[in-house]
Amino acid sequence: MPEIKKTANALAEERNDMALERTSMANDRTLMAWTRTSLSMISFGFTVFKFMQYMQQEGKMLVVKTEGGAQRFGLTLIAVGIISLIIACVQYWHLAKKLNPNRKWYLNLAFANAAFMGLLGSLALINALFKIGPF
Repeated sequence: MPEIKKTANALAEERNDMALERTSMANDRTLMAWTRTSLSMISFGFTVFKFMQYMQQEGKMLVVKTEGGAQRFGLTLIAVGIISLIIACVQYWHLAKKLNPNRKWYLNLAFANAAFMGLLGSLALINALFKIGPF
């Protein structure tokens, strides 16, 4: 059976396809890292907010310089987490579109996970601001 040799053009095209795939996977990893970081900010902010709310309800108010400062810090962390997740999703979308312009959908598990975490973070912010929800 004779060996089939690939032409230089075929090898170059294969390398380009592999490079695009590596870049696409790097884009996914970057989005997952932003999701992890945003989730940490959201959960820490929600914890700070709920802890200070509990301390106020129990009458065990800690000595702080400003009334409600720690709660505002918690709300700020939640908001920064949500905003950074939105920015990361937009950045992911633009690079995915640039890498594969012929594709119609750029959604995958990493993007769906980021969107779900953004939804949970938004619910946490709504709960903290308006005291609505099961938390």
